[in-house]
Amino acid sequence: MDFKKWAVEKAERDSKKGLQPDPGEHEDEISIDDFKKVELRVAKIVAVDHIPGADKLYKLSIDLGYERRMIVAGIKEFYSPEDLVGKKIVVICNLKPAKLRGVVSNGMLLAAESPDGSQLALLTVDNEDIPLGSRVH
Repeated sequence: MDFKKWAVEKAERDSKKGLQPDPGEHEDEISIDDFKKVELRVAKIVAVDHIPGADKLYKLSIDLGYERRMIVAGIKEFYSPEDLVGKKIVVICNLKPAKLRGVVSNGMLLAAESPDGSQLALLTVDNEDIPLGSRVH
């Protein structure tokens, strides 16, 4: 079987169906128990600071309702500090701390990135009645 020809033909069929090309980069399947280990929560960005010498990183102060913490995010080329303050976002709370450019990050925000990396969108919570710290399932 000619896999290159098959891939081209599949892409043409998918295009006719209105489907986008598969972006690839798929991970191995995980169990529901593995997914439950990831602690996703709602947080509000309360402050944004520049990190000296970091072209892509911001230091974000976030409020989880029950605690405040710092996370480092590589979103500087897509958002100004003014665009970020006050946004309710989804964060991973139970990642081990990581030091980036000398700043300890205690979590990670979730964002969607276009396949070519030219666009980025934060996963936000659009219902103001959802309390900070709420679990995301």
